[in-house]
Amino acid sequence: MKKSLIFGAVLLTLGFVSCSEDNTLGIPQTNPQGPILESNGVEVALGQALAGQDLNLNDYTDGQVPVIRLVEADSLYQDGVHFVMELATNEDFAGATELTVTDGSVSRAEWDEYFRKALGRSPKAKPMYVRFQALASVGGQLIRIGGLDNYYGAKTIMVTPIPLDFTIENAYYLIGTCNDWALSDAYPFKHSDADVYDDPVFTIVVNITEEQATEGWWWKIAPQSAIDSSSWDNVAGTEVDGDTALEGKIVLGNDKCKAGCMKKAGSFLMTINMEDLTWSFKELEMIYTPGDANGWSFDKCQKLMFDANKNMYVGFAHLKGAFKVTSKPSWDGTNYGDGGEGKLSTDGGAGNLSVEEEGLYWLMVDTQALTYTVTKISTLGAIGDMNGWGGQEPLTMSADYLTWTGDVTFAAGNGWKFRANDNWDINLGGEPSNLTLDGANLPSPGDGTFTVTLDLSKVPYSYSAVKK
Repeated sequence: MKKSLIFGAVLLTLGFVSCSEDNTLGIPQTNPQGPILESNGVEVALGQALAGQDLNLNDYTDGQVPVIRLVEADSLYQDGVHFVMELATNEDFAGATELTVTDGSVSRAEWDEYFRKALGRSPKAKPMYVRFQALASVGGQLIRIGGLDNYYGAKTIMVTPIPLDFTIENAYYLIGTCNDWALSDAYPFKHSDADVYDDPVFTIVVNITEEQATEGWWWKIAPQSAIDSSSWDNVAGTEVDGDTALEGKIVLGNDKCKAGCMKKAGSFLMTINMEDLTWSFKELEMIYTPGDANGWSFDKCQKLMFDANKNMYVGFAHLKGAFKVTSKPSWDGTNYGDGGEGKLSTDGGAGNLSVEEEGLYWLMVDTQALTYTVTKISTLGAIGDMNGWGGQEPLTMSADYLTWTGDVTFAAGNGWKFRANDNWDINLGGEPSNLTLDGANLPSPGDGTFTVTLDLSKVPYSYSAVKK
């Protein structure tokens, strides 16, 4: 005859099916009263937190999440039945964690910690998988009831985590010397396609001239909310006014933060981490393209700049016949030669790279993977609101392939970009004195026809627009 251990007078929502020999359980329903799950002499009911299809960890302010209750147990388990909850982010429970069940509940903090570790820092609800091991105390030892493959209360549930104590916005912008402190003309940081709570890092490439460095290149950070509201309230900056350091802590709130000030010329990757609230500047190196087109001169060859989003060096170069790529403006650094079929070799005896036809080329060079591509530029033009973002307004190249000029009719306030080869694979935007690949739309120079001149002879690329 079975001796029962009864816990609780009212059964909460169950909705799971009886455990068969293969121990496969269905997803619970939302009936107020459901059947009791019985397997191997143990009857259980899911706790309040798992009764429905959704669980918000914020509802359990006492720190305990009720997940399971013992209804009845065979007399064999007279010394008690203990539960361990397995928690996972996939139905095969790979990478699962185990949470100790105490008095039918698990720790809210431990659940939230696993959520953040496994699913990121997004505040959005995400599916999680739960199931329970039942352990019996027999003769002073714990044994797994039903064997290692036996589980109770298997279920999928949508879990909302505890929110972080700050909000990461979807976009951030650079303001300061680069745009005369105009919120309406701020330069966007780039970001991956991931959720901002999973990837809180934003980057932008900045080029600081010798003149700007001498006078001080000042900066702050504006979130999307500041741009949308034209308000300085949420603008962020540094702890110390005029901070010239290359890294530091971000201070939120324009009434609390100060402006940073770069005193060093060069090209830099500016990185902000909006979870850790840190900023940093990393000076970017250039690589060089000596070859037949420039008489193998390091002074006359074009430089390629590192693109943090592509994680490689990119840029335009006038090429003819043979060339190489070098890490320094001399032969003293790493020299990259032909490794065959789009591959680079660092062997000093490697042959030259080459192109069949003289012209302007777009190069993408990955010095880590030792790969490269060259794309011949057949057309360059202006495209934007003035032509409905349709066909390009053509520009004509100079004899050295590095200056492109043409007349373009603009309307005041319209946005536009430079585009190569009549497609979007290679396009330039950003600021007039700092054009970058996939940069932001350029502002209109005004209303009327302008002679536009694009200068690709040096990095950063730039353009001018003179009204006719």
